[in-house]
Amino acid sequence: MIKVFTAADIMQVEVVRGELESRGIPTMLKHESVRGQANVVGFGGMWSEVWVVNEADAPAAQQILDQHNNLPAILPWKCAQCGEEIDGAFDSCWNCGHERSLLLKATS
Repeated sequence: MIKVFTAADIMQVEVVRGELESRGIPTMLKHESVRGQANVVGFGGMWSEVWVVNEADAPAAQQILDQHNNLPAILPWKCAQCGEEIDGAFDSCWNCGHERSLLLKATS
C-alpha cells in the first residue's frame, strides 16, 4: 500500500477516494474517524489519508489526482425549475431533482 492523498477535510478525502475507486483503483482510508478534528489538541497532524492498495496503481492514481487538481473551480448554478441555488459540483437539483441543462454545464 502507498499513501497518495491527505487532507484535514474528510469531504476532500472522500471525493478523492471515490474518484480513484470509480476508475478501478482499490483504496483504503486511514484516520477517517478523526473527521475534522485534525486541529484539536491531541489530534495534531493526524489528517485523513487515501492509500492505494496496490502500489502498481500509484502512478495511475497520481495522474488522476493531477488531472483533478488542474480542473477549474465549478461555479454554483440556479435550478431552472425551482430556482434553488446549487453547488457547482452537482448536476441535479437537490430540492426538486431537475437536471442542470447542458447550456449551464458548458457555461458554469
